[in-house]
Amino acid sequence: MKDSSENTYFDVANIRITALRQTWDNDKPGLRVQAYKGKGDALFQGAELPVPDKETAYELIKAIAKALESIGV
Repeated sequence: MKDSSENTYFDVANIRITALRQTWDNDKPGLRVQAYKGKGDALFQGAELPVPDKETAYELIKAIAKALESIGV
């Protein structure tokens, strides 16, 4: 799906992951991670994570998996 800025996003349960061509530093592509405020379309302001290359993307995915494993998910 696309947001109002034409960024592609994916919803997983109450989480939205948005693909960004440029993150807050205006240089690197990355992801924004947000959560919905209950039911409806309102979102909490989320973190923008610069992901400059495939190696960083892979390391990020591994770290997320390990973090979830550490809490039994």
